[in-house]
Amino acid sequence: MSATTRLAWLVAVVVIVLPIAVSLRRHHALGDVYSGEAFAVFYCAGEAVRERRDPYLVEPLRTCEARAHVIPPNVVEPAPLPPPTLGFFAALSVLPYAIASALWALVLVASFLVAGASLVRLAPRVPPLAIWTALLPGVLYFNVYYGEIPTLVAGALAAAALALRSGRIVPAVACVTIAALFEPHVGGAAWLGVFIAAPRARLALVAALGLAVLGGVAAVGAGTVVSYATLVLPAHAASEFPANDQYSLTSILYQLGVPGKGALLAGSVSYVVALALGLAGGIALARRRAAPEFAVLFPAAAVLCGGTFIHNLQMGLAVPLAVVAANAAAETRYRGVAYLGLLAGA
Repeated sequence: MSATTRLAWLVAVVVIVLPIAVSLRRHHALGDVYSGEAFAVFYCAGEAVRERRDPYLVEPLRTCEARAHVIPPNVVEPAPLPPPTLGFFAALSVLPYAIASALWALVLVASFLVAGASLVRLAPRVPPLAIWTALLPGVLYFNVYYGEIPTLVAGALAAAALALRSGRIVPAVACVTIAALFEPHVGGAAWLGVFIAAPRARLALVAALGLAVLGGVAAVGAGTVVSYATLVLPAHAASEFPANDQYSLTSILYQLGVPGKGALLAGSVSYVVALALGLAGGIALARRRAAPEFAVLFPAAAVLCGGTFIHNLQMGLAVPLAVVAANAAAETRYRGVAYLGLLAGA
């Protein structure tokens, strides 16, 4: 690595890490290095499932969230995760909250390490420092701070991409199914990409999906599964119209004055278009470059453009695609553009 390249990456590290260090110092001064606010919601929804109560209603979430002391007073945060995913948190809710929260934080840190290690192997032409630096702010820091899910999904997507590249179908199916269950609108796009690109994986993918549905029915009952699809998801999308942490097309249009129904329709149409383009582009790149990882990572990144619900902390899920794109462009005249895209994405 030349002196100029080393200097460039040193500047990149400083630019990215300095705000994180300042934020950590500020939170340390406030005695609030780890919030776990999002995990409290997941934990409480899991507790509701374990107690055979509806996890998508105000009660019992309100009472449980008040006990956690991390949700703002007089606020009830929903847990719009699929029923089988809440079954996972139901198992975790057997533990005392403090222990479960610490364990979840460790799961997220481990997922970050899996994502980085997988991408280092997938992108040998990209300096490992660049990969870890790109993942640090968008995938690790704030997601772990709040106990959010995208870090887990980033690890699952990167591991699925590596497994598919290595021809290991079962691990690829397992990882992409985890991504689909924890972030359905992003992981589901990757699931479809694997379904199309890897015919040998289709039976296992369908079987995994069937088991997930059965698990959801066992966890919350068939009626709640139906209401989740028909009532909970539309209501949650509508509740996020004015949110200041949304990057979705629906939220942008609504805040520009478009009526809610019109904004929701536009976001829904844009998601279908982005999904179709992402699948087409990912499959084409996977076949043209003999690089099946694009079938996983390209659709997942594409659906982050537009849509009805794109939380700001989910945007880091586009970084794995930027890494493999930089690797593909490393020996071409587009190398500079690819690295700039990687840095900008971070």
